[in-house]
Amino acid sequence: CAFDPRRPGDWLTRCEDAIQKGFIGFKFYPPLGYKPSGDKADVQAITNEFFDFCVAGDYPLFTHCTPEGFQTHLKEGRNAHPNGWKTVLETPKWNNLRLCLGHAGGEASKTHDTNSPGWEAKNLGEWRAPDNFARIVTELCTTYPNVYCEVANMYPMLNPDNGAVFVANLERARTAATGDGRPYDLMDKIGYGTDWHMPDMVDNTRRYCEIFLNIMNRPEYVQFIDKFFWQNAYRFMRVTE
Repeated sequence: CAFDPRRPGDWLTRCEDAIQKGFIGFKFYPPLGYKPSGDKADVQAITNEFFDFCVAGDYPLFTHCTPEGFQTHLKEGRNAHPNGWKTVLETPKWNNLRLCLGHAGGEASKTHDTNSPGWEAKNLGEWRAPDNFARIVTELCTTYPNVYCEVANMYPMLNPDNGAVFVANLERARTAATGDGRPYDLMDKIGYGTDWHMPDMVDNTRRYCEIFLNIMNRPEYVQFIDKFFWQNAYRFMRVTE
């Protein structure tokens, strides 16, 4: 169910009603003009109460996490910066927030205020770039118990050459997590997604799936294939098998 802290009316009643009607969690879309942290005081107060509500009920929260997306004319894609979620998760009462960072930071994106190499980072230097959404997402996933990500609508993956680039960055993320002593393996936190209705995906659903099937069928990843394609998503959403 969509959540927007600026929506008039009682947010709590609306959220409780959604849960009673069968929704299992909520969508948070910062490029529409709000943020997880550092927002206007009155808006942030509602968002903070919402986070309390999500943690108390262990409700999954899914958020867009690329520098662009469906922005308004104000071009506030940077509102989705994973550093905003890092601030939330570093708050002790919210470090168990059940969060999925959509698109896992996304592909390369350079805007007027953000330069994120994303999953297209061509070398270690680009991967470590301060604004690289993808790297920061993987750090959050491997640091916090209930933080996940998914790879929907990364259309550059439709270029076969980018499979090797994705794998190289996947390994950079896993190696860094181990070296830094972060407790979770990224392969337990990353999952498949398509965003199938988007123009780049709607005619390429099978191709997109096959690209990731080929990656996950490699000897070094085949043990994670079920986790990647469904088990991690089930765990994030608290769905029983």
